[in-house]
Amino acid sequence: MTRILLIGDSISLDYGKFLPRFLPKDIYVYDKPSEEDAYVDLDTPLGGNGGDSSMVLDFLRTADEEALRCDWFFFNCGLHDIKHDRQTDAYQIPLEDYKRNLEQILALMQEKGIRTVFINSTPTSTLRHSRVKAFYRLKEDVPAYNAVAEAVMAEHGIPVIDLYGFTQALGLSEDDLFRDHTHFLPSVIQLQAAYMAGHINGFVK
Repeated sequence: MTRILLIGDSISLDYGKFLPRFLPKDIYVYDKPSEEDAYVDLDTPLGGNGGDSSMVLDFLRTADEEALRCDWFFFNCGLHDIKHDRQTDAYQIPLEDYKRNLEQILALMQEKGIRTVFINSTPTSTLRHSRVKAFYRLKEDVPAYNAVAEAVMAEHGIPVIDLYGFTQALGLSEDDLFRDHTHFLPSVIQLQAAYMAGHINGFVK
C-alpha cells in the first residue's frame, strides 16, 4: 500500500474527505492527527488543519517517525500566511519568511528521503473577508504567494499541483464558489477532490 501524508489548511480538510472515492484502495492518504476541534472554527488551525508555513515546519520538526512514515508527502500552506492583522495590517507570515519556511520544509523532507509535491493555495474573497473581525485576506495576495512558492519548488525540482488555476478555471462567481470567505461549496469541493486524485494517481503509479 502506498502511504501519502497530506498536510494542508482547512481546504485540504474539505477535499480530503472525498479523496477516497477517487483513489484506488492501494493508496492510503492520511493527514496530521485530526481532531474534531479542527472543524469547530476552520479559521483557527487545530488538529488536521496545518495552518501557516511556520506551523507546518514546526510540526514536521517535532513529529515522531511514525507520523512521518510515508512514501509521498503532499503539502500546502499559504492561506494562513497571508492573513492580515486588522490592527496593524501586518501579514501573519511575511513573504520572505514564507519563502524561508518552504525552503526549510523541503530541506527536511529531502533529508528524510521522502518524495514531495506542493499544492498551491486556492482563491479567496477580499469582499467576503469584510465580515471577519479578527483578520482579513486580500485575494491578490494568493497569486503573489503562489508565485514565490512555485519558484522555490522549481528551484528544488518539486512538482506543483495547480489547485488555484483549476478552481479559477471553473469560471464560477464568488456566490457559486464559496460558502463563506475562503471555504468552498460542496459541489466545488468534490471537483477539487477529483482533480487532486487525478494528480495523486499520476504521481504514485
